[in-house]
Order: sequence, then C-alpha cells, then structure tokens
Amino acid sequence: MIFWVGIFGISLAVLIKAANVFTKAAEHVGLYWRLPPFVIGVTIVSLGTTIPELSSTIVATWRGATQVAPANAIGSNVANIALVLGLAALITPYFKTSWQLIKTELPILVGAVALTTLLLLDGVLALPEAALLLAAYFMYLLITLALRDKYRHHFHLPTLERRLIINWPKTVFKLLAAPAFIYLGAQFTVDALINLSALAGLSTGLMGATLLAAGTSLPELTIAIQASRHGKPELAAGNVLGANIMNLLFVMGVAGLIAPLTVSPAMITIGLPMMLIVTALYFLVNRDRRITKKEGFLLVALYIFFIAALVVFDFA
Repeated sequence: MIFWVGIFGISLAVLIKAANVFTKAAEHVGLYWRLPPFVIGVTIVSLGTTIPELSSTIVATWRGATQVAPANAIGSNVANIALVLGLAALITPYFKTSWQLIKTELPILVGAVALTTLLLLDGVLALPEAALLLAAYFMYLLITLALRDKYRHHFHLPTLERRLIINWPKTVFKLLAAPAFIYLGAQFTVDALINLSALAGLSTGLMGATLLAAGTSLPELTIAIQASRHGKPELAAGNVLGANIMNLLFVMGVAGLIAPLTVSPAMITIGLPMMLIVTALYFLVNRDRRITKKEGFLLVALYIFFIAALVVFDFA
C-alpha cells in the first residue's frame, strides 16, 4: 500500500504542476495576441485550475470507473468551501467578500448545486443530462462575459499597452509537453486510486470523494492561502466559487458525454446533502460579506465530519 500511496502523491504532484505550466504558457500566448485580460481569466486561468479534476475524471470514466467523476465533483465542492475557505478564514484576520460575488456568482453556484443534485438523485447521470450541465456551463460563461466589469477584479492579469515579448520555442515546448505530463499524471493517479481502494477495501467512489478530491483541491488551497496572506480574500473566494461551478457543470458534463456516470449510495446519502449544506451555509455566512474565524472553524469541522461519515458509511 505504501508503494501506491507514493505513486498517488507523485503522479498527483506531476499532474498539478503540468497543469500549472500549461496554463501559464497559454496565458502568455493570450497576452501576446492582446486578448483582453478578463477573457484570459475566465477561460484559460479558470480552466487551468480544473485541469487536474478534468483529466483524472476523464481517464477514470474512460476506464470504466464511472463513480469517480460524480464523487470527485461532490467531494471537491465540499472541500473547496469547507476546507479551503474554512482554512483561509482561520488564517485571515478579516475574511471579506465583495458584493459582486454575493450578488452574482454565489447565486449561480447555488443554482448549479441544485441542478446537479436533482440530476444525480436517481443514481445515474445520462448523456442528455450531461449535455444539460454543459449547456448550463456555457450559459454561465456568457453571463460572466456579459458582466465582465463586475468580475474583472477576480483575475489579476496585467493590461498591456504593447505586445508581450515571449520566448516562442520555450512556450511552444511547454504547450506540447505539458499535456503529455497531464495525461501521464492522470493515468497514474487513477491507477493508484483504483489499487488503493482495492487494498483498503474501500469503494473507488469514496476514494474519489476524499483522497482525489482533496488532492485536486490543492491549487485552490494554495491560491486561497496566498491570497489571504496578501490581504486579498475576495480573490480566494472568487477562485473557489468559479472552480466549484466548473467542477459541477463542465467537468462532470464532459465526463458524462464519455459514458453514463453512476452515483454511489454514499454520495446520494451523504455527499449530496453535505454539498447542499456547506453551500447553503456559505450563502448564509456571507450575508454580512465576511467569514469569521468561528465560522471558518465550523466549516473545517464540517469537512472532517464529512470525511468521517463517508468512511463509516463505506465500511457499514
């Protein structure tokens, strides 16, 4: 088991690093061609943070582990709100959220959570339902672009008056090599996940909702901690909300087009209710535009309870 734990850690690190390299290279190309920084933010940067989830769920679904995608999406959403924002609130003296997030993106997340819950309650995400999730995502993207002046503060990208000078051979090499490492990282991550679940006697759905979800949430956790330490908690909140919307609508929608996705009993009984609870709780605590340390502690405690409940349910 130690061997596969090591393989999981190394492959996940390679996957996250390769996704970051690819995103930075693509961002530079976008800036070179003078694409509006906001457009780069809502497309390249947002997609880049979900590459680990997207690649691992595509590989898992392709290989027949159809429980992984819903479990990872649900687990990542719970982890991003309860663990990532909870920890960010604990290390930030005053975790403040902008009105734009509360009035625009947070209601969209609530709608995405409600839609996903309704579609997954029967235990299966069929192809037409996956297509509906993707349609909802592209509608969200259009809304975001239409409200770009309100969302502009999410993405701290430079506005260039002259064309960016980049090293084309190096950039092209990164754009070509990074996807190969993303693919290899995803393959070995899924291999390790399947073998660890078999050795531990746990379902792949449970491992997807816990180990994989927590691992693929590391980029969001890193951004949240850095943003909080630099006094920019709204950046952490915006990144988490955007990632959660993409995980539910885009990542699971793409995986659902490959094969019908199955939802484990643990996800229906514990995962979906907990996702609704943490989303509703985050909505409520943001009424005063901030998350206190007590509320941050409550969110982290809920995440610990979520993990413990899933393990107990799986063993029962």
